[in-house]
Amino acid sequence: CGFVAIVTICGVEYVFPHSLTECDGQEILVPEYTLLIGSFAAVATTIFGAPASPFSQPRVILATNFVGAASAVIVNYFTDPAWPTAFLPVWLAPGIAVAITIAFMTRTGYIHPPAAACSLIYFSG
Repeated sequence: CGFVAIVTICGVEYVFPHSLTECDGQEILVPEYTLLIGSFAAVATTIFGAPASPFSQPRVILATNFVGAASAVIVNYFTDPAWPTAFLPVWLAPGIAVAITIAFMTRTGYIHPPAAACSLIYFSG
């Protein structure tokens, strides 16, 4: 199972484009956009480490990560000054997005902690 996790994550990193960037006089390979985030490692751990766990069932992973990402984007519309719909302070955004995700998880019984991390990571830049 661990080998499958390594191959999967490496494959995702290999498939998507990278570019050379100069940093402190050295050229480094930088992804053109972030695809792998910390919560993906936690999801891979639950899928490959405990496949029979209720936390690692596909419906739970898909539903909670979708809600986590969607709540972060929606909250961003109400907090980011770049949008005309913003009326809340920016510092409230991470807490509100995580709270919405947790409320969804507890209401539906689909508990998947990496989904809350997904909504928090959105605001960490």
